[in-house]
Amino acid sequence: MAWVSVGNDAVVVLRGDGVYAARKGQADSMKEINLPNTEKQVRDIIGEGGRIVADAESMRSRSLTTNQLVEGVGVLTPPEIRALIVEKGERFIAL
Repeated sequence: MAWVSVGNDAVVVLRGDGVYAARKGQADSMKEINLPNTEKQVRDIIGEGGRIVADAESMRSRSLTTNQLVEGVGVLTPPEIRALIVEKGERFIAL
């Protein structure tokens, strides 16, 4: 969040269980498990101009659909993610 809030270009790729971070409609997890609501963090990153993409294969294996994701989160296949890594280099964060 700090990286994008000062105007830097950033891409966050959600893989594996990380795709759940972009699921919309999350409960207030601070009350339940004392962790921040990742939906808010995803919205904040997008709001600051960051790009968030979810791995299509990770979503498929967890039965998540694009309709269940926060608005603005993209979905890419593994080959598209690899191309993005090559393109973005050091500004690439995988979760």
